[in-house]
Parts: sequence; C-alpha cells; structure tokens
Amino acid sequence: MGGKKSDFVILFSDLLQFYQQLSFKPIQEYRFLMPYKHVKGKYALKPVIASDDNNLILRCFREREPVSNIFWIEDRGEIAVFNLLSTAHFSLDYSSTLDGLIAYYLEGKTLHLLDVITKKVPPLDVIMDHFSEQIEEIYFYFSPDKFTHLATPEPYVYDGTHLMIHGQLPCAKPFMISPLSRC
Repeated sequence: MGGKKSDFVILFSDLLQFYQQLSFKPIQEYRFLMPYKHVKGKYALKPVIASDDNNLILRCFREREPVSNIFWIEDRGEIAVFNLLSTAHFSLDYSSTLDGLIAYYLEGKTLHLLDVITKKVPPLDVIMDHFSEQIEEIYFYFSPDKFTHLATPEPYVYDGTHLMIHGQLPCAKPFMISPLSRC
C-alpha cells in the first residue's frame, strides 16, 4: 500500500454528534487578540484574483515558511485556491516588498490577519506597514508566536465549524488553523 501512517486525522464540521460517534473529538481553537497602534503604512498591496493569479498563489504557498512554530497545516496552495474560489470573504493581497501574500479583512479599526504567505516570515511592523488605514487592534487567526507573545488567546469557532480530531493531537498550546488551510 505504501501510504504514510498518520497519528491523527482532522476535519472541520458543524455535525459534532455525528463525528463524535465515529470517535472524533472536538478541539477548541483560539484566535489571538492584541492591541496595536498603527496610523499609516508606506507599502502598497495589490489585490490577488484567484483565477488570474493562480501561478503566483501556488508559487507563494510552495515557497512559504510556516507562520507558526506551535501548529501549522502544510498547504501547497491547493486548499487556499479552493477556499478563495468558493468562500472568499477576505482579501488576499500581494506585496512586492515581501514577495508574498497577506490574507486579511478590516472591520473598523480592527485588522483580522488570517495568514501571511512569504518565504521568510517578516516582522509584524513590516506587515503593518502595508495598511493605510488606522488600526487599533489585531486578531490573529493562527498562532502568532513568530510575530508576538503579547496576543491573548480567546476561544473561537471560525465560520461555525469545529475542528475535530481522530487520534492524538501533538499540540497542547492554544492555536488556530488558518482559514485558508481549512477544508
């Protein structure tokens, strides 16, 4: 058979009872909140359109450095492109300064940072320098350990779907799987 043996299997569902009968356990995810005073950035972002920029998206994902040391799902871009084409309620923009992608949405003075897809994870100040809007707080939808240790985890269920696991989860710290890597 030649396949790899997995220690665990994950899925996202709103059918908790059904999957619990199949020995899946719900795992609490966390988004991370941090106050951040930002006035205006100096770098430009270019909107990415999945159907037109597919090669750029796939290249960035294939060359990316993991955005967290705590928990991270490797996606070579296929899951992200599917999510962009089917449920994109966020912006995915390209930064020529970073030669990478930033997935986010703004809500008033709050930045919701969903993912950063770059060869080398940049400092948070460099990412923030790409936003011309005034920002007073950031929600990270992944473990922000490579950016800051000042963010406070808060329990969160993204899009009404729970992370469920069959097997043993290798992580005990609060985390969230980036919305771009969910399927």
